[in-house]
Amino acid sequence: MTAATVTLADIIDWWIEVHCACGRSADVPVRMLAQRHGPSSRLPPFVARLRCQVCGAKPLTVDLVDNPQAGAPGTGYAAQVRRPVA
Repeated sequence: MTAATVTLADIIDWWIEVHCACGRSADVPVRMLAQRHGPSSRLPPFVARLRCQVCGAKPLTVDLVDNPQAGAPGTGYAAQVRRPVA
């Protein structure tokens, strides 16, 4: 599996952590995105469409994380795993 072929179903238990240059950040559960856009949606085109709700800019960074905060649903790993998306 390459980054270009990753679907939301492939990473259903992960979160997308997005940071904007304006200082806003968000943790979005991939499970929620799959419910809204379909589990067969590919990740790269989805990330390319992301925009900040405050300033409208493209994200400064986008990472896949397995556990964005203590106690958050996800894969339940004790240590956070980070994988850059773009």
